[in-house]
Amino acid sequence: MGKTERKRKKGRLVLLAAALAAALALQGCGRADKEQMETDLQEDDTLKIGMSFDSFVIERWLRDRDY
Repeated sequence: MGKTERKRKKGRLVLLAAALAAALALQGCGRADKEQMETDLQEDDTLKIGMSFDSFVIERWLRDRDY
């Protein structure tokens, strides 16, 4: 096997890998199912507001709020 033959095989492999990566990346660009979108909208029509704390110790938050 010569150098040129190895280069061709390597080039084909790179091209195949790039085509596979592009195909996988474009999978998310398709249209969503209309029925699924409608059920998602029906489930998410309420507004949720919340706060997240890393622990229940909030003394620092109270101290910073008072300044």
